[in-house]
Amino acid sequence: MKILIFTWRDIRNPAAGGAEVFTHQISSRLAAKGHEVTLFTSTFRGCKNEEILDDVRIIRAGGRYTVYLHARVYYKKYFKGKYDVVVDEINTVPFFTPTFVKNGEKIIALIFQLAREFWSHEMHFPINYLGYYVLEERWLKNYIDIPTITICSSTKQDLLKLGFKKIFIVPIGLTIKPLEN
Repeated sequence: MKILIFTWRDIRNPAAGGAEVFTHQISSRLAAKGHEVTLFTSTFRGCKNEEILDDVRIIRAGGRYTVYLHARVYYKKYFKGKYDVVVDEINTVPFFTPTFVKNGEKIIALIFQLAREFWSHEMHFPINYLGYYVLEERWLKNYIDIPTITICSSTKQDLLKLGFKKIFIVPIGLTIKPLEN
């Protein structure tokens, strides 16, 4: 299967966190099972525009705020019709794949949590108000009929309240060596 993942950061990004670790682990394991996985993400200082990491092809274009526009352009120019599955990883801002991925590919949303706390703690008025009360809910309406993966039951409940219909929980795991006696 050919899988395309749109995400705002990859595991090599200096600002990477738990979501990027999760995505890398899933991507590299799918690649190890023989699937072709491409990750489209933003650039950062000193990065390569394209590289292979753990059998996952990583393509970087655009910055933190422009990666979403670049994703749409790259899809239309390079990716359209070449993948079986397109994953839209939503970290605050979605890629809006349901509005432009229309060539028969299966779309899956990956949502770790709603961005409510981000809007109220990281942004100033009036952007925080708009994000919290208007933007996020309006943006996510594009995904209510899209199969959605999340990592916990609390986010699943939040998504159900927004009208999401197909939600699957994939819990975060740990990569550790067993303790020795």
